[in-house]
Amino acid sequence: MDGRQGSAERTGGLLVVTEPPGASVALDGRPVGEAPLRIDGLEPGWHALVLALAGHVDVVTPVEVRAGATTTVRSRLEPAAGAAGTLAVRTEPPGASLWVDGTYAGTTPVVVPLERAGTVALELVGPDGLRHRQMHAIAPGADETLVIDLGDPVRLEPGPAGGTVIRDFGIFALLAMVIAVVAGILFALVGSGSRPK
Repeated sequence: MDGRQGSAERTGGLLVVTEPPGASVALDGRPVGEAPLRIDGLEPGWHALVLALAGHVDVVTPVEVRAGATTTVRSRLEPAAGAAGTLAVRTEPPGASLWVDGTYAGTTPVVVPLERAGTVALELVGPDGLRHRQMHAIAPGADETLVIDLGDPVRLEPGPAGGTVIRDFGIFALLAMVIAVVAGILFALVGSGSRPK
């Protein structure tokens, strides 16, 4: 038996898996990495494990390490009350200006930290100047990704999470109304000047 094998039999390990992944892991008050994480060479016995992820309730739990074995710890982190999470927005094509609830949030692709859970109003102005509006529901503590195709033909359709997607051509409608009014005035002027007396 070599020294390494004897050492492995006198120590144990932990495999820490969280849902969602990426939680910071501290063991006995010392940060050791992010989940999923394997920790070897631990003294057998009870240890204090702390799992923390932004927007979620910390998990604090005792875990037992056994000599010569790896103990698996699986933990689901619950969203903190009122935590809003983030919304990553990508567009095809990229480069659209994004407003969330009327506040400018950047140019796509962009990750937006949200101040509240619930339904948010998204408005995008694509590189072609056309507007895209959508309502999107965000669960508490959720980190979501939304991909929007700005090249779709004009339509009204169900959007993600039961929202509605509307391509807004308000500028074109206004232009068409102005042309119609000017044409009406010109027709009236030309028509009134050519009437017999």
